[in-house]
Amino acid sequence: MGFRDYISGAFGEVDSKFSLHPLDRDRAIELIKICSQNNVSMNELLVAVEDYLNKKSCGAHHIAEQLKEVEENSKVG
Repeated sequence: MGFRDYISGAFGEVDSKFSLHPLDRDRAIELIKICSQNNVSMNELLVAVEDYLNKKSCGAHHIAEQLKEVEENSKVG
């Protein structure tokens, strides 16, 4: 499995917010760990997250907020 396979688990099913629920937080930590182990850059992660949220038909404002959350709460590449 690639890092993209872990993205959905880091977001709430209903609200599509990054790492708010404790289980989502655990999966977000795992996602970041996998990205770090595979030399995935922050930019590559953010592009993949944006793609995921676009496929879920999230609005531009929500996507921008979540990208900021991912970047602020992750230490990748």
